[in-house]
Amino acid sequence: MSGKARILFVDDEKRVLNSMRGLFRRDYELFLTTEGAEAVRIACENDIDVIVADQRMPGMTGIEVLGAVK
Repeated sequence: MSGKARILFVDDEKRVLNSMRGLFRRDYELFLTTEGAEAVRIACENDIDVIVADQRMPGMTGIEVLGAVK
């Protein structure tokens, strides 16, 4: 374990995820996905501290992702 806070970013646009990686990779342990269902799986398998989810995504909205993780 790195001791860094773990952040899960969920967005259907890869360019947004690439930007988040560039901004936060030095200070946090990052998990990135374009799929809502994958985000739920990641959150179940890892001790995630913060989830940042886009609201408008195909398949699952950001609210649905957060609700499923809760």
